[in-house]
Amino acid sequence: MDISALSDDYVVEVPFGEDAFVTLRYLSREESQAIARQSMKRKWDLDKNTEIFDSIESARLIGRAVVRGWRGIVKDGQDFPCTPENCDFLMTRCHEFFKLVNETCNDIRALMKKKQGETLKNSLCTSGGA
Repeated sequence: MDISALSDDYVVEVPFGEDAFVTLRYLSREESQAIARQSMKRKWDLDKNTEIFDSIESARLIGRAVVRGWRGIVKDGQDFPCTPENCDFLMTRCHEFFKLVNETCNDIRALMKKKQGETLKNSLCTSGGA
């Protein structure tokens, strides 16, 4: 397996639904672990200090770390711009968006497969093969 894609700037556009696309950056294991640590919240319970995992905070942090843009997402008939706040909204309120981002961003094989498909599609379109 070619691992040259294991860099922080490896970006791929992946389909979301029928006519939307999300641009995602590869999330390394190290970054993923850092996000998990940041998502731990302290809870005081009868003089005990415990930590609990905040899944909403984790989703928000993952989205902000890997989503680089999107196109084709609309809300109330208007383009839904890619902003940090709108990314938070989608990552915490839209299960399909969360699932796509979470399952794809740290799976280098899936990202490479999407990138290869994107390259092949672009090459067919520009070479007159389509």
